Amino acid sequence: MRNKTTYWANKSTSKSGGCGAMMLFAAILGALILSGCAGLEPIPKFARAGDTVVVAADRQAAVSKQDITVRITDSNNNSQDIPGTDPAVRAWINVYPEPISKLIVGYETQQGLGVNARSWGLAAETQSDSTRNWFETFLIVDLPADVAEGWLSIDVLNGGVSILPAPNTMYIVPDNVVPNETGGPNIFSNYEYGGLNPDQLQNMERADHYTVTFDGNVVPTAVQVDIAHAPDKQNNGVGQAYVAQPRGDINAISWTDDGMNLRVIITPSWYKTPEDQAATGIERAMNWFDFYIAGGITGLQTPVVSAYDENGVLLTGLDEVTATIQ
Repeated sequence: MRNKTTYWANKSTSKSGGCGAMMLFAAILGALILSGCAGLEPIPKFARAGDTVVVAADRQAAVSKQDITVRITDSNNNSQDIPGTDPAVRAWINVYPEPISKLIVGYETQQGLGVNARSWGLAAETQSDSTRNWFETFLIVDLPADVAEGWLSIDVLNGGVSILPAPNTMYIVPDNVVPNETGGPNIFSNYEYGGLNPDQLQNMERADHYTVTFDGNVVPTAVQVDIAHAPDKQNNGVGQAYVAQPRGDINAISWTDDGMNLRVIITPSWYKTPEDQAATGIERAMNWFDFYIAGGITGLQTPVVSAYDENGVLLTGLDEVTATIQ
């Protein structure tokens, strides 16, 4: 039965293109986001040489697919390094819990909701560097066709250094486990449209972007950020600004861009508690203001920040809030 399950996992016949992959993600997202994915196993646990597998890659906030190398070592201790740009590396995708999942609702309202949501939410925040930006990174990769039967490990490197808590391990079984079938890439087929185009998986990957982070000694009530940049495509330059935030339920964000100047206004949607203002809570609370700038604009200048307290008073001096573009 184990081998039959492996076969069907690698021969998705979902009615909706890509749903086979998404079902795999959904099935293990909760466990991964709460555990830091140390010592976890790929999906499926057993596969044939050449099959497609899904690997838990921890939370990779700053590593793009083109930065990684996938190292596959078989039972004969033969290692193969596959660069992230190789077609065998099918996708490098971040997956998030639903905004109204029990995990998020329970944690934000400090309720268990029958599944210990408050406790697991605290674990998720701890695994996410004390931010509310909870996600797990998944690697979809085609195994080499010549790996030996037996135990195999999959590691992910950045700059020659592993970025996983521990390599993923799985077992390579013979081709004849499934009659008349051999190992091969999963095309994520469906009844209506056939296999997925490679672009469809890659469209789920993060676009190139900047991350804007904040620092200060007082948690503000509202923040305005002005960033000058090189002309965009509407002004004989390149790109077009697009601003996004990790968690829309944490703050409200509005923005405008005239092609050379970007303005972002952030107002948190949460009530500041004494813990938020305490020395141990300020850094955590400041993380909730973070946002992304994408769209390919260039030449971003140092942000000019105007932060205000609950009375609309500009925070200055020791209370001044600063922003950094990464």
